[in-house]
Amino acid sequence: MRNDCPNCNTVYAVTSQDVGKRIICKQCNAALVIAEDGFRLDLSVPATAPKSKTKADREDDDGDPPKKSKSSDELSGAKKPTGRELDMAKEFYRKYVDIPTILFGIGAFFILTFLFFPLIGKAKHERRVGALAEEKLDMEVEIRKLRPGNDEKIKKIEEEWAKRLPLLEADIRYADISNQRAGYFDRYGMLFGFVILMVGSLGMVRGDTHLVKRIFGAAVLGFQMLLVFSNLLGGCRGMPGG
Repeated sequence: MRNDCPNCNTVYAVTSQDVGKRIICKQCNAALVIAEDGFRLDLSVPATAPKSKTKADREDDDGDPPKKSKSSDELSGAKKPTGRELDMAKEFYRKYVDIPTILFGIGAFFILTFLFFPLIGKAKHERRVGALAEEKLDMEVEIRKLRPGNDEKIKKIEEEWAKRLPLLEADIRYADISNQRAGYFDRYGMLFGFVILMVGSLGMVRGDTHLVKRIFGAAVLGFQMLLVFSNLLGGCRGMPGG
C-alpha cells in the first residue's frame, strides 16, 4: 500500500483498516482518501492553499535553530525564585503563619488601637487648654503694647476677650465630656481585643507548634491572666466589706 501523499510525498503510517477514511495532509492541505492501494486525492473536496511558512520555519529549513521568544520575566528582568527559596518560604508560613497567629495579630491590633484612643482624647483636651492659654497670652501682650494712652482700644480688646473666653472654655468642657463618653466604648474594644488575643495565645501553645511560638504564646497568656487577676483583686478591695 502506498502510504505517502501523492501531492507532496509526505509519508503517513496507515494500515488496511484505514481504507475509506479521509484526511487532510498536514504539509500541503490536500484532501486525501485512503484506498486499497494507498492514498488518492479526494476530488470531492476543493484543494486549499498550503500553509505559508513563518520566519522561524524558514530558519529551521536553513538549518539554523529557531530563536526563543523572551518571557515576561526575562523582559522585566525579574529573578525567578529558586526551589530552595520557595521551600524556605513554605516552611516559614507553615511554622509561623496560621489561624492562631492571625487571631493573635488581630487581638493585638484592637488592644493597641483602643489603648491609644484615651491618650488621643487626653491630647485633645490639652490642645484646647493650650488654645485658651495662647489666646489669653496674645491678648495680654497686645494690651501691654497699647499702654498707656490707648484706653479705648484696650477696653475694646478686653470686651472681645470676654466674649471669646466662654467659647474656649466650652470647647474644653466638650472635650472632657467626649472623653468620658468614649471611655465606655474604649473598654469594650479592649475587652474584645483581649478575648481574641487570648484565643490566639491558647492556639499558639499547642504541642504541634514551633517552640518559639509556644514560649511567646505562654508568656502573653500568663501576662493576660495577671492583668485579669490584678483587676479583680483591685475591684474586690474597693467593694464595701472587702
